[in-house]
Amino acid sequence: MKNSELYTIIISGIIFFVILSVGVIQFTLLFYRQRSLRKKEEEKFQQEILRAQLEIQEQTLKNVSAEIHDNIGQTLSLVKLNLATADAAPADQLQGKIQDSYELVSKAIRDLRNLSKSLNTDYIAEKGLLQLIEHELNMIARTGAMQTEMTIKGEPAKLDPRQELILFRIIQESINNCIKHAQAERLEAIVDFSESGVIIQIRDNGKGFDTQQSAAEGAGIGLKSLQNRAAMIGASCEINSVLSKGTEVTILLPPEKMNGV
Repeated sequence: MKNSELYTIIISGIIFFVILSVGVIQFTLLFYRQRSLRKKEEEKFQQEILRAQLEIQEQTLKNVSAEIHDNIGQTLSLVKLNLATADAAPADQLQGKIQDSYELVSKAIRDLRNLSKSLNTDYIAEKGLLQLIEHELNMIARTGAMQTEMTIKGEPAKLDPRQELILFRIIQESINNCIKHAQAERLEAIVDFSESGVIIQIRDNGKGFDTQQSAAEGAGIGLKSLQNRAAMIGASCEINSVLSKGTEVTILLPPEKMNGV
């Protein structure tokens, strides 16, 4: 073998080794970069989960406060009134007042038990998304602020608890926006389990708003927050509103993302 041929083979080997080394280094760097990105995304998701949990607890405390003031407080006031007038009541009415007081106290005890359960985060997780939505609507209906209705379509599917938590917080925030701004008489939640995934709609018949104008004035930040939260679990969130006709929030969790965050 000639020296020139030997040199060519050696140089080619060196070049091949260098190219291979560079490729391995690039692959290794890419691997660690992707792993770092996944770790950051997971940390971001866990922070969002924690934030949603804290916000749900904060809203729960507000609901509990309102329930104690508006419902349990009123019930116990009726008991107090019954007892205060019992001495002066005719004999034929006394037994009725005692029975009424007994039923009112029993109701107050049941309500307090329900409230204590609602403060338990494990209980909230066990209830599941559908019961959480129904409970939220029932709380609103009991205040008399507006009529509420819940409709479930299709065969309910159990989702990842973290997905349910984020979905419920989006729904809860949408409902709160309705209570604060819509001046609606009716609020409806529709949960549709279909081949397209899980479709959740929150509708009201309130005053509505101009979505383009709201975005121009910076009010779109709230919508962006809802969309960002939905994106964390692979879902989408859209708001459609018409002046004097109402607002509809639509959340879609596609089938390929169900139970897989």
